[in-house]
Amino acid sequence: MIQRFDGGVFFGREPKYGLEFSNERVLSMMDRTNTRMGLSTNLEAIFFDMYEGNRKTLELSRLYPNRCLPMAVINPQHYDIGSDYIETLAGQGFRGVSFFLHYQFWKSTHYTFRALVKRISKAGLPIQIAIASLDDLSETADAVAELKTPVLIRWVRGGGYLNTADVITIASLMPHIYFDVSNLVQLGGVAYLAEKIGTERLYLASNMPVVYESCGHFLVDTAELSVKDKEQISYGTLAGIFSVAENTSTESAEDKNVYGFDHIERPKIDTHWHAEGWDIIEPKTDAASLKKVLDDFHYEAVISSSILALNYDMSQGNANTNELTRQDPRIFGYLVYDPTRVEESLEELEKYKNNPSFVGIKTIQDYYPAGLDDERYLPMLRWAEEHDWPILAHKTGAAGAARAFPKVQFVIAHITADRMPEFKGIENLVVDISASYAHRGESDVAKVIKELGADRVLYAADGPLMTPAWSIGKIVSSNLDEDILEKIYKTNALRVYKRLHKALEV
Repeated sequence: MIQRFDGGVFFGREPKYGLEFSNERVLSMMDRTNTRMGLSTNLEAIFFDMYEGNRKTLELSRLYPNRCLPMAVINPQHYDIGSDYIETLAGQGFRGVSFFLHYQFWKSTHYTFRALVKRISKAGLPIQIAIASLDDLSETADAVAELKTPVLIRWVRGGGYLNTADVITIASLMPHIYFDVSNLVQLGGVAYLAEKIGTERLYLASNMPVVYESCGHFLVDTAELSVKDKEQISYGTLAGIFSVAENTSTESAEDKNVYGFDHIERPKIDTHWHAEGWDIIEPKTDAASLKKVLDDFHYEAVISSSILALNYDMSQGNANTNELTRQDPRIFGYLVYDPTRVEESLEELEKYKNNPSFVGIKTIQDYYPAGLDDERYLPMLRWAEEHDWPILAHKTGAAGAARAFPKVQFVIAHITADRMPEFKGIENLVVDISASYAHRGESDVAKVIKELGADRVLYAADGPLMTPAWSIGKIVSSNLDEDILEKIYKTNALRVYKRLHKALEV
């Protein structure tokens, strides 16, 4: 099993969601995920007082010298440029300096930050910068372009599929910058980036325990890479930068005893997939890649809709989905409804309603923009009620539509603990957990299950924009009971999608 050198491990208390983990619990997470060492930070240094928090980080590193490599946090808004504090960090025992602009509400365009990174570079310390958006990435690259010290880009927010093109460009221009792959969620994304810029430029910062620890790790564990390449990303890159002993893995990286691998192997149904792509870098959008997913992640069924149908040509996109379902008996389809083309949408529903490969209706109402309770959706809702077809949609207007049509089964995508409260008590509405971020408090899969009930939560990946490994990682990190796992991975979908259940029984 690969040993990990994690580029982001937090200790202390995350105040926004009240997440608090003892040192022992964090170390237990590290043990469970085979994390030998982590770049470590006490959260007090980010959220309250960098000086006191940094002192606690050093204390932690002295308690666990072989596990916690201390990183000092600097908040430019709390730094008098006349201070020599930065020049004392190496002597105190810090191995590098971290910046958290997303958590502290400042930007890398700020003059103090730009002055500080030059001084840190001169002091010879590696710099890690935690960011959350494509704008953050571009502005940060500009700020550190001329530095000589290693600069580690670290992600503290999902949605990495939007950043891939700029990561490749920046890597080609600035060889001293290294990139965290913990939010590179698109199917095949990690392997693609490794091919383009090399594994020696990649590392992983899980952000445990604030973020579900298995999500980022599973991105690397399931990537189509050699054992050597996985070891480089998981351990070797940071070991080289921080002069730490080489990885001493003794087992195969494909060892199936790795924590959580049993979730990958268990039978499952994915209720949220797409054909084609979103006009961004998605390496694996073809039918052959989907069939490999079905095998590798042990899918009994997947339900797909066409992005072409959603974004441009509904009729041709639905036809493409029909053709896709013929590629493998495990592939089923949604028919897309477009509220700007009501009559054409109803014609499509009538055209395919007797095709057993189609098992539901799909729309993205906020794209238009509209709510699901918009009058243009009334024909779809009436049709679904008459024919007993479920509807997969986003959350806008869903609660009102579900209350108005209690006989229609609604499936609402991308639901987290933050997005869930309005759906409590609406029994004809279930949710899926596909979302491109995995903050433990924000996502809180266990809370969603507790508040809505285990019968109302579905496993879904939203692939190929997101690999199944991402959603599976959330479930693994949630430590759910076996009876709940069976419902989420399979039996809830069979109950909600009656046509799917019937087809699988044949």
